[in-house]
Amino acid sequence: MMKMKRVVGPLAIAAVAVAGCEDITNPVEEFGSLVDPFVQFVQPSTIGTPGSYNRVIIQMPTRLEEDVTVQYTFGGDAVFGTDYVIVNADSTVRTDVTAAGGTASIRYDAGEDLLPRDTIIVFVPFDATDGRTLEIEIVSAEAESGRNVETGYIDDYRSFSLNVEGFVNVPVGVYASARTGDFGNGTGTVTISTPAQPIVVDGVPYNQRLSDYQGDAGVFGIPVPWAFSVTSGGTVLAAPMDAAGYEVTSDVTGTFDFDSSTLALDIVLTCCGAAGFGWSMEATQ
Repeated sequence: MMKMKRVVGPLAIAAVAVAGCEDITNPVEEFGSLVDPFVQFVQPSTIGTPGSYNRVIIQMPTRLEEDVTVQYTFGGDAVFGTDYVIVNADSTVRTDVTAAGGTASIRYDAGEDLLPRDTIIVFVPFDATDGRTLEIEIVSAEAESGRNVETGYIDDYRSFSLNVEGFVNVPVGVYASARTGDFGNGTGTVTISTPAQPIVVDGVPYNQRLSDYQGDAGVFGIPVPWAFSVTSGGTVLAAPMDAAGYEVTSDVTGTFDFDSSTLALDIVLTCCGAAGFGWSMEATQ
């Protein structure tokens, strides 16, 4: 009699992952057949923006009461050490991983509620090359007893892709701006420029500069230039505000729409121990 393979979609696997607090045993019985233990990537892909730490999780959805060692390899056109770096939890470079790949260790802990897992932390440097891709593939897995552990789930979840978004320059010149939020509504103009050298703030380089976020109403009565960079996917990374003589900190997030040449920013300022003030701005060329 032909043995039927189990057929389960990602939602079913997600349901198993959510049920991490339950007493999960291995093998799991499903549709009357026993499931062999296997390891998989929790997600198939992600986008790596410059300066980001990407946590790539290798998980064991079926609980095996022993440690498991997983071998993985690197592929794609992203360059090891240039477009991506494998680091420890404290951001130091892992010396046990090479351009060929490395090893993950999934430890069994009877008192742990989460499904057994290990994490590969992939750091994308600020000068990573736009458009390159890192491919990670699980090639083998073995339990401490020597037992073979399946890789992936019916040929799925065995591979992971990290798509690198490098920095690109947006058009320079004068942009019409509009601001809404805690400092009132205002309209005006701002200028985007590209300095000859990156602007370094707190050790981080930024490629472009916005003349100010004030609009016509002003914020602190002084123009404050802002350094920022934009990835090929339109994500804005902005420097914290540096206003000499002011106890001001800022948290800025935003996007750039290449089709409409629109820079959209959300800004939260904290000043002098007071609660944060927020406003949004759009600037279109």
